[in-house]
Amino acid sequence: MKEVGIKSHQQLEQQILAAVEAGHTAATIEVSMTLSLPSLDYTTTIRGQLPVRDQ
Repeated sequence: MKEVGIKSHQQLEQQILAAVEAGHTAATIEVSMTLSLPSLDYTTTIRGQLPVRDQ
């Protein structure tokens, strides 16, 4: 699970940086993460907001 956290954090940083460089001006962005456990037939989506910092 540590790998999931690290990779998702890297993707968030890359995408937010790209958005800021492209002129994204909102103070926050909406984020959602879907977690699935196929062998248990379970899926959930976690939603939230992340602040966009000046880079």
